[in-house]
Amino acid sequence: MESLTDEAPTDLLPAGVAVADGHLRLMQINRELGALLGRDPERLLGRPLDELFAPASRVMLHNYLLPLLHLHGRVEEFAATLHAEGPHRPDVLLYAHWGDPRQGAPDDDRCLHLVMVRHRARRQVEDDLLRIQRAADQSPGVMFQLLENEGRLQFPFASEALRSLYSVSPAQARHDGRPVLRRVHPQDRRALMARTEQERPSGRCQIQMGLRVRQGPGQWRRHEVNASGRALEGGQWIWHGHVADVTERHELRSAIEQRNAAEQARQQQLTFLSRLSHELRTPLNAILGFNQLLQRRIDPPLDPAHREPVDMIGQAGRNLMRMVDDVLEVSRLQTGDFPIALQDVDALPLALECLKMHQPMADAAGVVLQPGPTLPGRLAVRADPNRLRQVLTNLVSNAIKFNRRGGRVRIELIRSPTELSLAVVDDGPGLSDAQLNQLFQPFNRLGAERSGVAGTGLGLVICRHLVEAMGGRIEVASEAGKGASFCVALPLAEASGTARDTQAASPAPAPARRLLGGLIHPPVASGDVLYVEDDRVNALLMAAVLGGRPQVRLRIANTAAEAVQAARQKAPDLLLLDRHLPDGDGMELLSQLRALPGMADVPAVMVSASALPEDIQRARELGFDGYWSKPLDVTATLADLDRRLAKPVGRN
Repeated sequence: MESLTDEAPTDLLPAGVAVADGHLRLMQINRELGALLGRDPERLLGRPLDELFAPASRVMLHNYLLPLLHLHGRVEEFAATLHAEGPHRPDVLLYAHWGDPRQGAPDDDRCLHLVMVRHRARRQVEDDLLRIQRAADQSPGVMFQLLENEGRLQFPFASEALRSLYSVSPAQARHDGRPVLRRVHPQDRRALMARTEQERPSGRCQIQMGLRVRQGPGQWRRHEVNASGRALEGGQWIWHGHVADVTERHELRSAIEQRNAAEQARQQQLTFLSRLSHELRTPLNAILGFNQLLQRRIDPPLDPAHREPVDMIGQAGRNLMRMVDDVLEVSRLQTGDFPIALQDVDALPLALECLKMHQPMADAAGVVLQPGPTLPGRLAVRADPNRLRQVLTNLVSNAIKFNRRGGRVRIELIRSPTELSLAVVDDGPGLSDAQLNQLFQPFNRLGAERSGVAGTGLGLVICRHLVEAMGGRIEVASEAGKGASFCVALPLAEASGTARDTQAASPAPAPARRLLGGLIHPPVASGDVLYVEDDRVNALLMAAVLGGRPQVRLRIANTAAEAVQAARQKAPDLLLLDRHLPDGDGMELLSQLRALPGMADVPAVMVSASALPEDIQRARELGFDGYWSKPLDVTATLADLDRRLAKPVGRN
């Protein structure tokens, strides 16, 4: 570093001039600047640039001027106060810009050029400084300068926010800064100290970290500190920085992370449920499918000695299937992944429909079904008709199963000013207080497992979830030996739209063929069916099911590649695709097959053990015309096959 000689051109200027290197150490100072400072320029060479300025201006230098210089390359008319010897500290307007580095030198070697002109309009300078001070004090964060000397801490400058964030006034902090540090959580304080000690040997330190700061007993706020420090002579350190309260931002980020984690866990659970459904339904498809074929066997008929074991296999398989469905339903309810479509629903027709649906079950059990007394006026509730039907079906089924021969089951409608209650009432054995307390516990059948009545102990759990999701509640009243009442209370429907919604929720009319009976020829399915299935047992079952349709030719493809080859050889009349294949996804395979010649209009049915609603919806969106869920219902499967490939007897 060289000082300016008497002949240096800058000494002739009526303004202070300084040049600093890339590390902000003074390289040149002219005579005018030395005079403003009241110091020998030679003694300032090599010193930090910020020693030219008074404390408040040093803060602005680090937190305002230097960032602007790095951003724009120059700053004009920046008001500052110099740190001069003696009682008077001159106010100046500062102009600064970065000069280009010397040829071949790195960017760090570029120089910072500063020109300082005495500001004789003292009032203007004071107003500017006052505005700067007010801006700093109005900032929600703390701008500060911290001096550290052998364990003693002082804040020569700190904005007013120090008072609200640390309960310490700037005047107190100028004398002793330790109360500020004591507000920091001990663990974070130790981490801060360790961080600074780690970087002290370099003579410079840059800190950016989060701190927990005590606001009251057991109350902690999240602060973020950004500060840069450098060593001074005599072991002192000077720090300039900013502290902001980021509690809300931290809580928002934490909430987003928790939400994302919950969504990821939900998606993982849904994927697991889909896979579990597939893995459980696949063997059940074989058990129940072949069981149904044995029960339908006509020629030769099933030996009477074998019929009872076959029926027991079917009953056990159906019980297991109900348990699988209930477990999956409970899991979906707990994750919130189930559709609820609220609309105005006429409660009385739906209740009568549920009673009529269970009439065969009641006849077999010797139980009498009867509607309750009819109420006058409008009896519509705000509910999802399918979910309400599911709830009433479960409650009526339980009332029949756990009743006595000769007992009665009825549905009573009870209206209040704001809601309508549908109470399923029976005069069976009732429930004790102990049983009532355990009623909605999953898998707890309250001793019914010893009665021989089939069940999973999940039906009422599902009912409560569904009713609450529709904005209602379910209440139980019972006494041992005197029957039970399960009451579903739902909000009354709005005054408008009842007729439209009720009509939309009504059951579809019976097909014309059912009404005409024997006036038309029964359909006979015929045609070529391509079934893509990699499981040998499932393929054998489909062949056995279609064996009752001799005019249907079944071709089996075990992989997606085999399916494409078979479709190229001959376009089928119907496609049956399994979801999970060794070399691909059955849903995605459909688009490949439809692109082949003659395959664009071939109807396609997904045959899969993945029976979750979103799987069925996605299949329809991808162009499937139907969805057969495993385990197959043989009667329903043949009926749908006949409808798709039907040719009436005696007609071409």
